[in-house]
Amino acid sequence: MVEGGSKLGGKYFEEPKPEGIIEIDCPDCGETVEFMSDEKNRKCDCGKTIERPR
Repeated sequence: MVEGGSKLGGKYFEEPKPEGIIEIDCPDCGETVEFMSDEKNRKCDCGKTIERPR
């Protein structure tokens, strides 16, 4: 099994993401932070507050 995807019929594919959800990497630790369409900022697990890019 591939992280973030599925294996079906011997082929790997990415799971579809709902419109308006984005992922960026934390500038401090590199962890992926997911923003929902209505969020202006989000706190990473390392404690850094990250603003949603426009």
